[in-house]
Amino acid sequence: MTQTVNTNRFISINVVKGQQIKLDFAADQAATPVKIVSGSGEYNPTVGTSWSGMQNYLADDSVMTVYGDITKFDCSGNYNNVTGIDLSHNTIITWFSCGKNSLQDLIVSSNKALKELYCYNNSIKTLNLDSTTELTKLSCARNSISSLDLSHNKKLKWLNCSDNRLTGLDVSSNILLEKIICHKNNSLSTQALDLLYCSLPDRTGTFSGYIEPIYDDSSPNDSVVLATNSQNALDKNWKVKYAFDETDIPATTGSYTCTTLHDSVNMDRYITLTVADGAYIYLDFKAAADNTHIRIVSGSNIQNITIGTDWLSLASYIADGTEMKIYGDVTVLDCRNNGANIQALDVT
Repeated sequence: MTQTVNTNRFISINVVKGQQIKLDFAADQAATPVKIVSGSGEYNPTVGTSWSGMQNYLADDSVMTVYGDITKFDCSGNYNNVTGIDLSHNTIITWFSCGKNSLQDLIVSSNKALKELYCYNNSIKTLNLDSTTELTKLSCARNSISSLDLSHNKKLKWLNCSDNRLTGLDVSSNILLEKIICHKNNSLSTQALDLLYCSLPDRTGTFSGYIEPIYDDSSPNDSVVLATNSQNALDKNWKVKYAFDETDIPATTGSYTCTTLHDSVNMDRYITLTVADGAYIYLDFKAAADNTHIRIVSGSNIQNITIGTDWLSLASYIADGTEMKIYGDVTVLDCRNNGANIQALDVT
């Protein structure tokens, strides 16, 4: 049976009439019909689960509308020919790139399924990510963003916010973060970078995270970075790198001391797991109150995290020995699907 285009689901693009607009798509189902309309022009591609490949579509009006059950959409590299995008009528999109266009703003409040967002090289001044709680990758580099709230993006693993106007960045809610590229934010002071280092998630016991606060040693804010206390990042198993060639930044001269947020962990309440030495143990947590501090200890591996009344996000914690203890006021624990890596559980 031939599928029909879902015209209730669409993406609207503000374009320059008479220009060729490059687009690419993918869907969750094979043979998904798509309709592209601009003025009297109409195109009817069929897309599958793999990218179709960039194709040109002639703009016969100042608006181009893409109908259909698209889950991945790429309209990057159209430069001045794309000036606005409305995603609000496609709530299933999981992957979206609009880099290298002329966008002044981007609204993704309706796109709760979004996992990867690439909106680099535009003129965006504000970016509200409160609704994109599934987001794992974000590139908003080379815009004009002065503040970025990532507190709702607890699954975020990769962030490029370089070349903006940020005056600060707090990643204390993003415990899964593995890499941060934040160079060429010339408003980031030494103090702001120190606070960023202190907010980094503790990656002790797993592979090192990377943070790149500066492009190279000839960058104008090199002295700002060298005046920080990068040891606060190193102590959490983060490598502090130049973005240009990913070489280590030399030892810094600052002495800033992080405020310890985890002194309030209730060490009298704990859960003991018997685990396989060296295994990755996958856990998730809830607490009775937001901003509840807990500590996960296995041998020499110690990780401090903050949890709340919602699930944090399933994450791995490496076992250093055959015991892992979870200290703090945890009210709900999810440790399923670890197989033989968990042999016993004591909640007494």
